[in-house]
This record gives sequence, structure tokens and C-alpha cells, in this order.
Amino acid sequence: MAGSTVGVGLIGCGTVGGGVAELLREHAELYERRIGKRIELRKVLVRDVARHAETSGLPKRLFTADPDEFFDADAAAIVEASTGSGIVSRYLRRALKA
Repeated sequence: MAGSTVGVGLIGCGTVGGGVAELLREHAELYERRIGKRIELRKVLVRDVARHAETSGLPKRLFTADPDEFFDADAAAIVEASTGSGIVSRYLRRALKA
């Protein structure tokens, strides 16, 4: 089914990132009709896995604080929605290189 899905990685899951995840869930059928593929949230990179897994409504398995695990998730698109700047800029450079 890998050919019929587009994997998405999400950096951050606060107000904005949580909203992105919610839109991906709520409008999944619309996006699939528009692009012809299902969009699948593969991993969410956060600082505090327990806190975000508890409050986001997303499955805990999607969350990681490990950037290597995040970048191994086979995501075709990365959405950056975090408030950090230092380490996040390194993650973004890594995503662009990939």
C-alpha cells in the first residue's frame, strides 16, 4: 500500500501541530480524492512524548523524541510546527537533505 499513501512527518504537536494532525484526520477523504493517495501521519517529533500522547488524541506509537526514529519513518513530506529554533533548524536541514 506504500504506493497509494503519502507519509507525513510532523515536527511539533502544540497548538499548530495538533491542528495540522486534526486536519489530516478530519479531511482525510477529501485529501485522498484531491491527490489520489491517502495521507498518513507516520511520526510526530516532540520533546515530551508522554504529555503530547496524553493530550493530542493521537496514538502514542506515532510520537517520538528521537530524531533518528522520526527520520526513519519513511515520510515524503515534513511539516514543521514547533516553537523551537536552534535544534529545529538542524531537523529542517536534515529533512531537506533527505
